[in-house]
Amino acid sequence: MDPDHSGEQRRVARLPMDDLNTEIRTATGVVQARILDVSEHGMRIAVPAGAALRTDEEIIIGIGKVARNIRGRVRWADWEQRGGKELVLGVEFGDFVVEPRKEDEVQDLLAAWQEVSRSYSVYDSFLRILELLDSEILDGKITDLSDAVFSIAAWTDRQLGPLNVWSVLQDGERPASLQLVAERHPLPGDALPTRRSAVAEAHKRGVALWTDGRPYLRGGNIVVEYLGADQTHIDLLQKLAVQISNRIPFWSKVLMKNMALQLFAELRDAALPA
Repeated sequence: MDPDHSGEQRRVARLPMDDLNTEIRTATGVVQARILDVSEHGMRIAVPAGAALRTDEEIIIGIGKVARNIRGRVRWADWEQRGGKELVLGVEFGDFVVEPRKEDEVQDLLAAWQEVSRSYSVYDSFLRILELLDSEILDGKITDLSDAVFSIAAWTDRQLGPLNVWSVLQDGERPASLQLVAERHPLPGDALPTRRSAVAEAHKRGVALWTDGRPYLRGGNIVVEYLGADQTHIDLLQKLAVQISNRIPFWSKVLMKNMALQLFAELRDAALPA
């Protein structure tokens, strides 16, 4: 996005916001912001004039109660639109941020996946669960990407574990962003630097990597940290990691569209006479 994209062709696809305040998280802290308008691809926000934000910076932003923890990148900045009193930023949406969950937060999903696994083999059950997650997200029944990713990771742990699951986001030449999204089997805290290094190296090399006797299995932007002694399912686990990683961008895009539709509905309802 650049300032020229604020013309009429872009405006027709944008939803103006009135007094919708939010916080954005940056690498250095939290900044208060006002959302000016939103589309399924990005948003314009206004921040205080002294805010330390730069073009191409990655931020984490939420939109009211509709969507939390969306990863975005500042694509342009304009001082003129607000007379120098505020800085207007054009933010391009990336993926929804996947955050850790607790098992009781997705218990209904896990119960449904357990029911599926009674009727199919492990791999066929996995594929069936992915299809069900597609439907739940498309229908708006799942509104948080973290719920979907954690539930399938927890199910995989029950079937083929013990294991933990990491997500890795790589943006150009910048250092990879690592997130332990499903820590099913906590390890001593002093092992964390070695584990993070192994995850980053497995992702960089694109192959399975053994560290401290544990395989780290890369599948796209997912790395499975396998902790078991029985390694007969290593190839299958890597295959499942690839399937999860391939699904995450699709789920993110659907969630973005659902978010835009929900915002449109809220604005329409607010405009109706009481």
